[in-house]
Amino acid sequence: MFLKEVQMVDEYGKGLQGESTCITEMFLWELGKTFKTNDCQAIFFICGDFEEMKLVKTVQEEPDMLCPKHSYEAEIPFDMPAFQKLQSYEKKVMMAGVLEEAMLFVAEQRNWDKAAVAKAFAKMRQKDYKHQFKARRPKMSPILN
Repeated sequence: MFLKEVQMVDEYGKGLQGESTCITEMFLWELGKTFKTNDCQAIFFICGDFEEMKLVKTVQEEPDMLCPKHSYEAEIPFDMPAFQKLQSYEKKVMMAGVLEEAMLFVAEQRNWDKAAVAKAFAKMRQKDYKHQFKARRPKMSPILN
């Protein structure tokens, strides 16, 4: 089984999921589509006022309304008031740091390849958290043709 989705959501309802999409998608891109897991296709990091990181829920056989089959949920300490005061780039850096720590935690708990996770974040830092890629060839909009 391969990891296909990573999301950061908040217990506050302040829209962290939308703001973190750029970082989570960049992480998945740098990690590659071949990151093998035993039983997980998606991880949901619930960010909030938690004392410590904790893997709350692991694999489920049947999907429910909120989480797909073969997904994990982890509680992650996150300072939302401090986050909201940051500028755009600083928010990316903070989210990437939290995501890296959380992914390494889950990787250790589930005996995944921590070196691959660390390598993906090193690439992200090297690219200064700018997720850019070039299309093989540009396509014209069907309206303009």
